[in-house]
Amino acid sequence: MRVIPKPPRFTWKDATAQLRDVFDIPSPRVLSWSSDATNNSVKAEYIIEEKTPGLRLGSLWNKWPRELKLRLINQVVDMENELANVGFDKQGCIYFKEDLRSLVGEAEDIHAHNVDCDRFSVRPLTTNELWSGTSMSMKLDRGPWKDAPEYTRAIGQNEMAWIKAHTVPRMNFTSRTRTESFLKMVLPI
Repeated sequence: MRVIPKPPRFTWKDATAQLRDVFDIPSPRVLSWSSDATNNSVKAEYIIEEKTPGLRLGSLWNKWPRELKLRLINQVVDMENELANVGFDKQGCIYFKEDLRSLVGEAEDIHAHNVDCDRFSVRPLTTNELWSGTSMSMKLDRGPWKDAPEYTRAIGQNEMAWIKAHTVPRMNFTSRTRTESFLKMVLPI
């Protein structure tokens, strides 16, 4: 098991800010969770979800007829479309407002088309790419962003900042040797 350090308490606050009450999309109910490893008996952040009834899809997929597979795929696409058609005014990770207030003292309102988001707020992403290894200590733009172009620009700028801070230039000796050989053939010495 690999442990990836992330900003303390933000990772699980984000994961537990489920929109299952807002959308009619089946998902396991969260039974218990803690984002504060110092104040729980497990001494780690955790989420305990209810066991989802049924069988693993992988054990059934090859036994199903094509029509049944297609029906399942259509159900998944319908759920994805429902989520994709919600337009938030910011892009980042979704948190419960009350949790954000306890962590950072503030929680901005977010607005979404056709969805009641009064209990939620958007804050920075907690993805591994932005919080692991040498990226963890860097001052990167982790969001939230107002739109997709701003997000794309930020990710590109983050990559350039990482490259400037952590890469070492290498000489391509093969290219140099080929160029010298070509010049010797073309130019008389």
